[in-house]
Amino acid sequence: MLDDANAKTKSKAMRLLDECRVVAKEQVGLDIETVIMEGSNLGESIIDFCERDNFDLIVMGANGHSKLKDIVLGGTPHKVVHRSKCSVLVVR
Repeated sequence: MLDDANAKTKSKAMRLLDECRVVAKEQVGLDIETVIMEGSNLGESIIDFCERDNFDLIVMGANGHSKLKDIVLGGTPHKVVHRSKCSVLVVR
């Protein structure tokens, strides 16, 4: 049952990201790549992925934790913001 819920959530997220890609192209003329990543060391995975393909900007969602908790625990957005070589935009 949990696998089914995860699959549905991932499918919904992929549809939303596809819509974002279309809007960015049609309304702003930007070609963007959208990716959903899973794993235990997401910060490093995101940074490696973006450096390998020489990205200009990373846009990622905040995970809803407090800033203090992210700093103490080293949340993924915190890691990416402080270690990425390109600009990072974190949205809520």
